[in-house]
Amino acid sequence: RTTEYLCPAADWLSVLQVQQRQQQQQQQQRDTRARYLVSQLPVNITSITPPTNKPNPKLGISNMAWSPDSRLLATINENMPHAVWVWDVSAAALTAVLLHISSVRSMAWAPVGGYLAMTTGSGRVYVWTASGASIVHIPLAAFSAVSLKWSPDGTNLTLMDKEAFCCAYITS
Repeated sequence: RTTEYLCPAADWLSVLQVQQRQQQQQQQQRDTRARYLVSQLPVNITSITPPTNKPNPKLGISNMAWSPDSRLLATINENMPHAVWVWDVSAAALTAVLLHISSVRSMAWAPVGGYLAMTTGSGRVYVWTASGASIVHIPLAAFSAVSLKWSPDGTNLTLMDKEAFCCAYITS
């Protein structure tokens, strides 16, 4: 059951303006709280079963990136798109598994410093190093980073969404 109210045009306009203001405030106050949790092993990782009724289902490793020193290899498995697996190739061992709420869309190692940056199509950039991790909020309303590129010297990061891009700077 719905109820309709007739309002004078001036009242209707002020209601629209209030709603628009509230929407803008909600976008600006987008939740900036996020964190990585360190978990004890074993950890359950959700696996997505590929559709069997479509040809050429997506299986296995869909993305990989070598660290500049060729010691670490980061991989994303198509069946577990929320997880980034970081392997120590010289020790033939798993170093870290980085689990995200959303599928990882892009990842890249910085040319220096051992930083692995990741995007998930959200308003955040996730940065991992062997000594810890950070989550950086992008202070642009409605910006959803889907891709990233490091500058050659590793001090800048270009973040791209579907319609725009921004530059981020690494500070000590």
